[in-house]
Amino acid sequence: MTSLEVRPAVVADVEKLTVIWHEHMHDLAKLDRRFRITEEAPAHYRDDLQTWLGREDARILVAERDGRLIGFVVGWRVKRPPVQTPETIGLISDLCVDGHARQGGVGSALLDGLRGWFKDHQIEVVEAHVPQSHPIAQAFWRALGATDYLHVVRYRL
Repeated sequence: MTSLEVRPAVVADVEKLTVIWHEHMHDLAKLDRRFRITEEAPAHYRDDLQTWLGREDARILVAERDGRLIGFVVGWRVKRPPVQTPETIGLISDLCVDGHARQGGVGSALLDGLRGWFKDHQIEVVEAHVPQSHPIAQAFWRALGATDYLHVVRYRL
């Protein structure tokens, strides 16, 4: 297996990251229809990525193997209400790995890179959005020692 490089994302990465995200969302929608997205969603996500690259409270890292982008992670510093501790936490909103590159330590390598950014900002607690209908993602986070904190429920009016 060739070496894996994790680095900060740059604007030139945005198109490929959008493709990886779109494929990820397509896979999620197969598991749970509630993850279906609109036709315009990739364009909106591409715009969001470009905006996030310029934000100081966000960090986007990419994973490359043989010069090919195969995954990315989006991390945030989130200030919580003053009645909660800790006051600032880390949030991982997106962790997407190309379907052909899974099981090669890509997700773990991306998180290792993000862990340093969180520590540099004195963040000790990190939350992640993990689809309940995705058993592989659930197992990945459990293997890292993550535990359930909050269940988000949905109902139709």
